[in-house]
Amino acid sequence: MEINKLNLPIDTKNFLLTNKFKENEFDCLNVDFFSYSDGFLLNVAEWTIKNDFSLSILGSEYKEKFLASLEKFKTYLVIGENVNTSNLIAIHQPTGGIYELEHEIMEKVERYFVNSSIEEMYYCLECFKKYWIQIIEERQENNLRRIFNELKDKLMEFDSKILINDDDYNRQFWNSLYFDKMNFFLEKLKE
Repeated sequence: MEINKLNLPIDTKNFLLTNKFKENEFDCLNVDFFSYSDGFLLNVAEWTIKNDFSLSILGSEYKEKFLASLEKFKTYLVIGENVNTSNLIAIHQPTGGIYELEHEIMEKVERYFVNSSIEEMYYCLECFKKYWIQIIEERQENNLRRIFNELKDKLMEFDSKILINDDDYNRQFWNSLYFDKMNFFLEKLKE
């Protein structure tokens, strides 16, 4: 997919043209960005046809209906995956907004706002990764909580649309990533 021909805001195009996501760059956060061979910048239906092997076990009638239901997501270009949830991360054309798409073959596709732009998402992931290294080195609960609070403040400073709270029903991207990591470490300290 040629980036210049996409219906994306100029800032988004420029960021995609000048920044190449490194393979496994955010593995420690369980976020993978796809390569072109994996379907980077294909729309959701195209990505599903190319990558979702569960399509092969469906009856042709159900498969056709499911793919037809994905047409409403034609304006979403897949860039990666939240490995924790297997949800797709996609850019919405023409706004450039980033969404996490709950992509279950047997259910519907749900949309969750991730944050305002690919650039902000990238810098937030870089910030999270930097703090993650600090967190790994820390072994005291009080310090861990302080570092996690700093991380939350820093992420919201980078992108005011990020919402992190302890609402279990808020499974939005950053909330989920933040609390999954924090709970993992707090449990490890108790062992």
